[in-house]
Amino acid sequence: MPLSLQHVRADEVEYSLPSYVGHLSIHDDGNATFTQEVTYDFDSDYKGQYVTLGKIGGYSIMDDPKVSATVNGKEKTDITVEKTDSYEGVKLKVYNSGSDGDRVVLKVTWQIQHLLNLYSDIAVLNWFPISDWDKGFGQVDFTVDGLDASQGELLRSRAIFGKKTHRLSVLLQVNQVHVDNLPASGKLELHAYWPMTSALRENNQAYLLNKTNKADFLKKEADIKKSKENFRRIFYVILPLVILSFVLD
Repeated sequence: MPLSLQHVRADEVEYSLPSYVGHLSIHDDGNATFTQEVTYDFDSDYKGQYVTLGKIGGYSIMDDPKVSATVNGKEKTDITVEKTDSYEGVKLKVYNSGSDGDRVVLKVTWQIQHLLNLYSDIAVLNWFPISDWDKGFGQVDFTVDGLDASQGELLRSRAIFGKKTHRLSVLLQVNQVHVDNLPASGKLELHAYWPMTSALRENNQAYLLNKTNKADFLKKEADIKKSKENFRRIFYVILPLVILSFVLD
């Protein structure tokens, strides 16, 4: 079944974003490498691309990200990157001009510090890797690895479309999520936990929270799940029955 791509117009440049591939690799010390590959299909000439990464939530972005690009399957060697850093995040302006009909795959590799919230018993990931892009994505694939997936769980992964929230398909052993047709207003939320390790504890003494969190974490997840189930029951079962009773009367 073909993807439904959202075509956009910005500064008289027409293009769509058929694909976003994200890979978060968490290191033993709690730092992480995040790679995002964004595919652009251009329907007009263009001067380059924008890529952003927010940093709200306490973590920090280390050094300058590594940026590479392919155009119609061939590596582009003459790109120039201009970085703007602010409290909210990092914005990259990639000067990578081309022509109508080009397919550009932009690959950006970020080094991130202190992405996890560390407790005495578990390490928690609570992150929005995709949030409020100006354009929508035909499909999104995201993988989290680097800590023991058999011991942790990616309990809550959601694609948020305005006021609508859709649960993603999740393969827990590899912590992989997929969603089709994420619109421009969409957000991708990842929420996971792993048992605390000695390496995380030793390398993050200043960031450790001296309390346990697993019981509260699991209770919160259970409450969210129950709330969603109650909402679905009211909306899809009880409300139709009430409407039907008025019609029958």
